[in-house]
Amino acid sequence: MAKKAFKVKNNLYICSFAIPIICLLLTGVVCGVGVGDKSVLTWDASGQYINFFLYLHSILNGNSNEVFWSLSITPGANNILLMAYYLLSPLNLIVVFFDKYSLPYAFMIIQLVKIGLAGLFMYIYQIHTYDVESNKEKRVFFLITSTCYALCGFSVVYMSDIMWLDAFFAFPLLADGIRKIVNNRGANQYFWLLLYSILSNFYIGYMVAIFSFLLFIFFFIRKACEGDTHIKKVEYYRIAKDYICYSVLSVGASMVLLLPLVYQMSRSAHGGAYDRYHQLTIECLILLIIPCIFLALFYIDKTIDKKIKTAWNGIVKIVSVTAIIPLVWKIIQKLAYMGWLDKRLLSWPLQLFIGVSDYEKIFTYEVANLYMGILPAVLLIFYAMDKRVDKKRKYIDLTFLIVLLCILTFYDLNLAIHGLKFPGGSPHRWVFVITFFVISIISEYYVDYGFMHLKKELNFTTLVVWCAVFLVAIKIYHEYTMNFLHKNYIIISFIFVALYLLILHFREVKKWIISSAVVVLIIEISLNMYGMLRCYSYLPYSEYKNAIAELEEIAAIIDDPDWFRTEINIPLDKYNYAVPFNTVTHYSSANTEDNMVFMAKMGFAEENDTYFLNCNLLAKSEIDSFLGIRYIITDDKLNKKGYSLLYKASDKEFYIYKNDRSIPMVFPANSDIGESDYLMGVDENVIEDLVSDHVNDKNIISKKPFSHYNSSVNSDEKNNSLYFLIPYDKGWRVFVDGEKVSIEKAFGYYMKTESIEPGVHDVEFRYVPPYLVEGAVLSCAFLIIFLILNRYNRRRCQ
Repeated sequence: MAKKAFKVKNNLYICSFAIPIICLLLTGVVCGVGVGDKSVLTWDASGQYINFFLYLHSILNGNSNEVFWSLSITPGANNILLMAYYLLSPLNLIVVFFDKYSLPYAFMIIQLVKIGLAGLFMYIYQIHTYDVESNKEKRVFFLITSTCYALCGFSVVYMSDIMWLDAFFAFPLLADGIRKIVNNRGANQYFWLLLYSILSNFYIGYMVAIFSFLLFIFFFIRKACEGDTHIKKVEYYRIAKDYICYSVLSVGASMVLLLPLVYQMSRSAHGGAYDRYHQLTIECLILLIIPCIFLALFYIDKTIDKKIKTAWNGIVKIVSVTAIIPLVWKIIQKLAYMGWLDKRLLSWPLQLFIGVSDYEKIFTYEVANLYMGILPAVLLIFYAMDKRVDKKRKYIDLTFLIVLLCILTFYDLNLAIHGLKFPGGSPHRWVFVITFFVISIISEYYVDYGFMHLKKELNFTTLVVWCAVFLVAIKIYHEYTMNFLHKNYIIISFIFVALYLLILHFREVKKWIISSAVVVLIIEISLNMYGMLRCYSYLPYSEYKNAIAELEEIAAIIDDPDWFRTEINIPLDKYNYAVPFNTVTHYSSANTEDNMVFMAKMGFAEENDTYFLNCNLLAKSEIDSFLGIRYIITDDKLNKKGYSLLYKASDKEFYIYKNDRSIPMVFPANSDIGESDYLMGVDENVIEDLVSDHVNDKNIISKKPFSHYNSSVNSDEKNNSLYFLIPYDKGWRVFVDGEKVSIEKAFGYYMKTESIEPGVHDVEFRYVPPYLVEGAVLSCAFLIIFLILNRYNRRRCQ
């Protein structure tokens, strides 16, 4: 019997991982996604992420030395930001087992594994938190809710943003770690999970750190209000101290990434943008802080003198009014203007239904992707109206939920969570926290109270509430232009509400009735995914494979061992990492501000654009030479002075042109010519003279591992410096004949050395991200402190 119970228990763990994956695969088959010729690559995944996977694949297979520095991020940039944002998930190592032609399949497998882990870790969180190992029915219910979490609106809509899914699947275990701190069961799990969240994607990790603090406050207040009144205050002080201490240690242990990252972000066109700080209004700060303080005021020691207690309650009432007034005023203010925010508020009831699927709006501020399954939404109403639930507990839970909704509702608070910089699309990148919290509430509600003694009147009341929501949804649908949800899906959603209410109504008649909810849930979630996935366009496998094959053919034709740039003006430019082409054309969030300003002056970017660098076929050949461009690949004939046709494909639509006036990436020139600041304006006469003087130079650059390069340069005159067509960065180290030389900015953007003596010189230059070494030292120090503290705490417990 025990063996059978053990087998069933393990099967449920497997099911929590497998069911989300199976649902996703089956829905994909129905939609034709991931099978046949249609890959899972959509939106930025087809234009950005797969190219970065090609870059990672080339590094892991030893085909590229651009670990720390890349010439393919605009004219060149530190790779740390690109790596930290897109590629540091350990699951990305799966790409090693695929060739470059099969990387879309690797991308799909990583997606599926991450979604499956979200279901598994949510299930583990619930099992650990509520200790129901021996109760099969409750474990089946946890299987339902974990599937709801794994396939919620966030995961389905942002599935292509694969780098955000690590924090999503790790968050339940992180929350479990916070619970363990509050319950004096150690902080190891919290330390490692927060560290993982930061290192796998620092951007979402930053959001997770914020919500981990709010979640700690929530758990702490719940323990203080519901715990043993005889627990000494010093115990609560120790819990708070442990949380703060291990949070600092976890952030400190990630300094190997954060320290060089902060430096790079200070130069990024996206980082350090606090342009809306002044708009983070006092009202919004009150909305965020006061409810937390108000919750904390519930912690009142019953041994306090009656007069003090009365005074304390008076403070509670004052603070309550202080918290409510700004909230009501903010809502009135918004409703008075009847702007887009009100329309978005009205649209939220619709977002709880299945099939939210407008491609244009799903990535805008209007749609928050709140879908978490119909059943959790039904049970949340049960929880709110069930009189068996302790009022203080219910107030704390719902108040915290309101805090999360306030952050979601008000633009400035939401902006603060995103680092005070409005994201370029997908502006609710933390909404999975709301899904997690709602599922946690209903799971605890089910464990503590169950449904066996639930008043049947609640079914009727809940049905009435959903009928009202249904009527309001239909009204909103007709009066406002909200194309993200079809009317049929509203009706289907209401049918599922009725089904779940029937299941709950007959729960006492048949024991298997709750298990049947699993089948209903799978159908519901699959319909939701179908409604979401069918509206996107996906990259065909054949198009991707043909693009890689064509680029390899072009690389074989060029076959130039030197270090240079190649411009690709055909639809293959988004796969430039497939072959060793260093292109100016680039699209990512890793662009530096200097790069974008400089390239705008050169005519390769739009003013104030922080994402795109495009090929400029109208630029003079001298400008191309000044940017290190030696070849141009185009799908049409190029009528451009200074370029000669190198190759014309007979069976494909592309031409290869060579810049006859190209200059090497490193050359000697007079020290004074680089004094002008080309970020302010370009002197084309100087550029033309410079190109004319060095068009015949042949300074071949050889590559070594880890962003390490060598060349031999002949300097004929005194007062010459070595000029590099590489953006200046303090991470570069230049050695001339084995001796380190100082570097400085040239033309306000490139870099040059101090003056060198005439003659032939061996030049070595290598790149190490600034503060990487210092960050590594700090990380090691914090890890050692963590290990010592951990050992001390273990001995203290023994």
